[in-house]
Amino acid sequence: MSRARATVGGMVELTDDVLVAAPADAVWHDVTDPASIAEWFWPERMDPHAEVEPVPGGVWSVSSDPAGMAVDATIVGLEPPNTLRLQWRWRGEEAVTEVEVSLDPITASGALGRTSIDPDLSKDASGSTRSTRVRVVHSGFTDEVDRDNHVQGWADCLQRLVERHGPPAASGDDS
Repeated sequence: MSRARATVGGMVELTDDVLVAAPADAVWHDVTDPASIAEWFWPERMDPHAEVEPVPGGVWSVSSDPAGMAVDATIVGLEPPNTLRLQWRWRGEEAVTEVEVSLDPITASGALGRTSIDPDLSKDASGSTRSTRVRVVHSGFTDEVDRDNHVQGWADCLQRLVERHGPPAASGDDS
């Protein structure tokens, strides 16, 4: 579900979130591992390539030669496996925006909670695998038109992440 709102100083942002049927550490791998990013971030027909140096000040980039486009981002913050913050710039453009990807584990009971990178914490007390709410906040757009140019892209991107793992089981579903 995408939502948009004006922020302080007249800047505009968008927020989109999805539920992914995977623990936060697996989704963290998907957003910080170059090979994983290349598999889901853009459609396969775009032949995406990614580069990530997962440290503050490191590179986070995705490019597509067939589409002639690329994102060159700088990692400005990371708290594995919960938060990745980027300064986002489309290659060839001067405008820089901010992207924050937040991963919130959801237990089988539906409870939200932060986790550490310890894989044993990717399960709840009953041993059920958690799902993860993935939230993207993309801010710093100068106007609604610029923001609106990103809404469908983020929706499509996050849908591919959901499809990568399958949708979360319905609450109370034992399968």
